[in-house]
Amino acid sequence: MYYELDSVCSSNQLLCLEERIKFVAPMLEEIPKDSTLLSVIRQKELLNKCNENSMFREKYLKRLKYRNIDLQRVNHGKTVGKVPKDKCLSHPEAILAVRFYKPFFPGNQSRMSGHGKLRPDVEFLVLGSQSLCSLRDSYHCVSEYVVTGDFSQNPDESQDTKTKDLFKSAFFYIEGTFYNDMRDPTSIDYSKVILDWSSESKRGIGPFESRLMDKTCLYDLTIRLGQPYVFVHQGNCEHLVVFNDLRMASLKDNQDMTDYPMVRHRYHKMRTLCRVCHQMAAKWMTRKDTLSHEDPCFFCDVCFRKLHYNSKGEKISQFEAYHYLDSNAIIMQ
Repeated sequence: MYYELDSVCSSNQLLCLEERIKFVAPMLEEIPKDSTLLSVIRQKELLNKCNENSMFREKYLKRLKYRNIDLQRVNHGKTVGKVPKDKCLSHPEAILAVRFYKPFFPGNQSRMSGHGKLRPDVEFLVLGSQSLCSLRDSYHCVSEYVVTGDFSQNPDESQDTKTKDLFKSAFFYIEGTFYNDMRDPTSIDYSKVILDWSSESKRGIGPFESRLMDKTCLYDLTIRLGQPYVFVHQGNCEHLVVFNDLRMASLKDNQDMTDYPMVRHRYHKMRTLCRVCHQMAAKWMTRKDTLSHEDPCFFCDVCFRKLHYNSKGEKISQFEAYHYLDSNAIIMQ
């Protein structure tokens, strides 16, 4: 049946025998100059413009549908025989597609920041036999790399301590259960305050459960495809998490289990630009800034220093300054 379907639906059936012999080869090599098809003419104009203008070609390639999908890794990964037996997938195995969304701040409807809109961030392929901790460790949110503290008095102060080194707690909330990351001795149970609050009968919600993230694999979960769940870390950084696909692994999938969870898709995003020059990516965020019309406001390093400090490096107004790391301007591994 497969071979019959392949022959009937082949693109060769679109041409008669004479066309196959005379025209197919030249058409595959170049676009005919005397073509009257509008779609062919437009495609030729586009290709010529891409060849002549490198900036236009770069912008055009960014708009391609599958530009952010690593097709080489996802669809043409390591096959059976090329992977050591101890690292090879054991079949049957399930593969889930999990999408993380960027943090959502409903109170911030700034047109330029875009924080008031729900935007997807990254999508993973994860094995059903893997733990929730493996999924949690694979997702790198920019909030984990932020340097804490007000640097307005001394913007050149050392930036060694990141928030991920200070706040290591996190949880997934899936179908009435909190899965907490308590691997580090300093971790705290983020769900406890919610469980205590919901335990009062007048709330009318619950009951909820609490389990350990590292003791739970995806096979243990009861999920609904397309249902939004929650991932919380760094105290109050909340991400919607959606399981949008579930299937059995096949021999065409990457057979190296150490490559999972693997990034399937990174979504195209725009940088947060400096509010002064509108050219460079923002590196500073100010709050309570008397020189700014926004709160918070974003600046590149050059504009930030020229606007807020005199020639001696002293503050010339009242404001708070925080290092700003834009995930859209860096590559998250």
